[in-house]
Amino acid sequence: MGRAVKKRKDLAISMMKYIGAAPWAVYEPAFESIVADAVNIAENGRPIEREEYSHVDALDPSNLLVRGGVALIPVRGVIVPNASDERFYWEATSLQNLVASLRTANANESVTKVIGVFDTPGGSVNGLEEAAATIFAMRGQKPMESVVMGMCASAGYYLASAFGRVYGGPSTMTGSIGSVLMHASWQGFFEQVGIKINAIHFGKHKVDGSPYKDLDAQARSTLQEIVDDYGNQFVDAIARQRGIEPKDVIRNYGEGKVFIASKAVEHGLLDGIQTLEQRLAAKAETTASTRQQAQDPIALGGVSLATVQPANVESSVNQVANAKPRQKQRTKNRGDNKWSAKSEAISKKSSRRFTRWN
Repeated sequence: MGRAVKKRKDLAISMMKYIGAAPWAVYEPAFESIVADAVNIAENGRPIEREEYSHVDALDPSNLLVRGGVALIPVRGVIVPNASDERFYWEATSLQNLVASLRTANANESVTKVIGVFDTPGGSVNGLEEAAATIFAMRGQKPMESVVMGMCASAGYYLASAFGRVYGGPSTMTGSIGSVLMHASWQGFFEQVGIKINAIHFGKHKVDGSPYKDLDAQARSTLQEIVDDYGNQFVDAIARQRGIEPKDVIRNYGEGKVFIASKAVEHGLLDGIQTLEQRLAAKAETTASTRQQAQDPIALGGVSLATVQPANVESSVNQVANAKPRQKQRTKNRGDNKWSAKSEAISKKSSRRFTRWN
């Protein structure tokens, strides 16, 4: 086996292990393409060719767009915990970079409002609650909201709702509230080549979900329990961030369905059908609406929406939609999962070099 072929297969195996290690909060058809990427890496040395996501690199302060005092924070592609995880995917946004961008925007005096711009099928549950809770705690520092451009599913909505109000254009898709775990059994494959793998373990549930044997009732129950725990955590987070009861999330938010914008508004996932252009061109809130918003549980920490200057709206939107794909980052701490500490350090460094685009 050639060195390049072996490297591709090792990468694909690593990706499959990563995919199966924990539940995901992701739109299921997109999950299938994530798995397909592993297969294509093994066979062809690259993922499936498909339309490339736009992305602005959160680690590069010069790419943090600011228009009329509004910072635009893109969340595109598969959501992953760390920058080092992005190498597995055609396009991805890491939680550590997202939090760092928000901290940089909040620390910059020229920014009066923050909009998260979402086009994502979701992603990993690892670090998701910590990131959402951090974003939620930022409400009140500056007005924040999110706008869907394309899709905002699963982990994407988990984060978008943490910003505050959520808007989307008429053709956008929002929802997929839930969690999923895919178990791949290699038992049949190894049997075909005459290999039988036996696990010697301590602990009744230590090898539940092992890929080297088919799922039995005990293992399925263990994995289902994990998926349910993450699913309930998801429901509780949406209830917290939308100012409603968990039972209302279960009853109204689709139990895994995705909705076109009009239905997303009906079910309570969106606060209105508005595009990014419309949100950027929004007029200043009146004094009356400001007082009303202060009592609104979905309001941005009780803070009214800031005045947004309509200047450069079209060029700003085009800048987000057509931004060049970011260069892959290579960090020394590639295996470090403590993204929160790293994002804080990144934010401190970035705040000194923050660039306002006029």
